[in-house]
Amino acid sequence: ILLESNAQIDFVHNFFLVPRKKLIKSWTGVDEKIFFRDASIKKYQKFTVLFRGRFLPESGIDTIIKAAKLLENKEIHFLVIGQGFLYKTVNNLMEKLNLKNLNIIQEVLPYGELREKMLSCHVSLGQLASHPRLSRTLPFKLYESLALGLPYLTGRNTGVLELLKDNETCITVEPGNPAELAAKILFLKNNPDVLTRISEQGYALYCTRLT
Repeated sequence: ILLESNAQIDFVHNFFLVPRKKLIKSWTGVDEKIFFRDASIKKYQKFTVLFRGRFLPESGIDTIIKAAKLLENKEIHFLVIGQGFLYKTVNNLMEKLNLKNLNIIQEVLPYGELREKMLSCHVSLGQLASHPRLSRTLPFKLYESLALGLPYLTGRNTGVLELLKDNETCITVEPGNPAELAAKILFLKNNPDVLTRISEQGYALYCTRLT
């Protein structure tokens, strides 16, 4: 049985009583014909933070929207590509906060267009909620971001930190904390050397361990 982290192996072993010898950790990876670096694609002129994924409780989409409000006057834009059963919560929160710096694309994009939009952004957000599932899972967008050379900013979760290391191959924040998320995004905007270092080291990790 292939699982995505040691923490998930522990969970399945303890909860379902499956023998450990049947459980194997296997990093997910990406389809490299779709997700690959492309220096010809230029970044958006305005510093842009990407969230790509489903609107699920563990996504932390509400945390992201609140952080966007805190950064409304800092020349920082947010691009959200996704949908999910929390869309009403998302739409209501955006209307309540009257956001001017966040754009949502809720339709499913062709892979080529999705890749170009992702590569045009400066930072890729992972899962940012305080949710028990995140102690043992690694989302697809983690692998996609590394393969594209995008700096990955995520909640400080056990599962993700089995593969990534804070301030080396990713940037982490306290899960469910919009203020810390906003502060870290602003720091990255103002420190492009840090952003480049995280990008290159994350991509090197992908090349050595995840192809």
